[in-house]
Amino acid sequence: MTLREGDREYFYKMLDRHFPGLKRQYEKKYGLNYAITSDNNKELMTLFYKVCTENNIICNNEAVFKFMNTLDERAGSGQIELFE
Repeated sequence: MTLREGDREYFYKMLDRHFPGLKRQYEKKYGLNYAITSDNNKELMTLFYKVCTENNIICNNEAVFKFMNTLDERAGSGQIELFE
């Protein structure tokens, strides 16, 4: 998860609203870090890659960007109109 300035304040506000006292724990553990990693990151990433592989979903950043760069440009490539 990433917490940019502004996003972090909103996240903490929602923690206070829905989980009183939890904000203090997050601040103590993560401080003002931009990127925070779950304590269960290894297990979560193993599950993520397993599910992606089983469902033929590209989940490797290099492969995703390579795919994106091979897409043909849309004709006109501009924003579509709402009432075209």
